[in-house]
Amino acid sequence: MTHHPVSHEMWCAQFETSLHQQGYRPSTIKRHRAGCRQFLQYLHAQQIPLEQVDPAILEAYFHHQAQRYQQRHGRAPQDASHLFNRGISVLLRLVHGHWPPPTPPTTTWEQLQQQVCADYASWLAQCRGLAPRTIAVRRASGQQFLAWFGAQGTPERLHNLTVADLDAYLQARAPGLRRSTRAELTCTLRDFLRFCDT
Repeated sequence: MTHHPVSHEMWCAQFETSLHQQGYRPSTIKRHRAGCRQFLQYLHAQQIPLEQVDPAILEAYFHHQAQRYQQRHGRAPQDASHLFNRGISVLLRLVHGHWPPPTPPTTTWEQLQQQVCADYASWLAQCRGLAPRTIAVRRASGQQFLAWFGAQGTPERLHNLTVADLDAYLQARAPGLRRSTRAELTCTLRDFLRFCDT
């Protein structure tokens, strides 16, 4: 039996339903919907099924949009990947299950990182009952901590974290962050470490 890609209209409907279920504000849903429709028009013109989008295709779209922006405004946008990504990452997460797609681990430490983060996401869903959007944010936060920690020491040290380790990480992340963002970072880190202790 041949598998046919889901039409763009069906993806748009599923996307909007998913945004409502995740508690996005109506104004955000409207912006995300408009941004994704532009992206889907680009894919249609390029004859690329949404299911086949990868980071290189998304980067080509940002480049295309940046060129159009420059033609209209006479200057390049400051951050094309941010300006033209309204909702697209959320849509691609719906389509692929996660976004960006995980890169295959090349070391034992990277394998451990991916396994820990996958287990953490499952724990957040099953034991804490958190929304998919919250899980994605917390998983990314855990992944950032593990990536930073891996550059600082060995995987074995993960089981013997000290207050000094945590302070060093927060100091490394804190510059430029608002107080509310620092507080949120501290809470998500505490949650991740609680999971690591289970």
